[in-house]
Amino acid sequence: MKSQDILILLKLISISKSKQEKWSYEEISNAFDISLSTVHKSINSLRDSGFLNAKKINLFAVNEFLVHGLKYVFPVTPGPIVRGFRTVHTPPFNNDKLSSQLDIFVWPHPEGDKKGFSVEPLYKTVPEAFRSDEVFYQLLCIVDALRIGRAREKKEALNLLELILNDKQSA
Repeated sequence: MKSQDILILLKLISISKSKQEKWSYEEISNAFDISLSTVHKSINSLRDSGFLNAKKINLFAVNEFLVHGLKYVFPVTPGPIVRGFRTVHTPPFNNDKLSSQLDIFVWPHPEGDKKGFSVEPLYKTVPEAFRSDEVFYQLLCIVDALRIGRAREKKEALNLLELILNDKQSA
């Protein structure tokens, strides 16, 4: 399992939640500025891992992996304070439910709107790819909360993940 596999999986979930029935390898390739061959390899890896069956997402398997396995496969340690885009505790989609005055985490980027502890994104193009897709951004923030958050943040992230995966609106 590679980090771009998880990135692509999250994008496929986002596409499915937007009620878009079909996606293409080229669409995924363009979204992340990665080669078509890399997309093909990732899709095959996702199928081999049981996350995809044909083009249908196994949401149970995804949830199980994100909740129980992700932090072990893709651990993260916060770095120095830098400018970047918010992740983990302060995603704008949830009215700062996860917010902490002391801990702001960001994906480093010169165009970022916040300063906080740097968090290595799952894949290098994350700071460019999330801007046009709100659900995808939500999923990325949830994933980072599961990777680095404390118990309170992880609990809230799990609640938000359930809302997204079950097509419920966040409160």
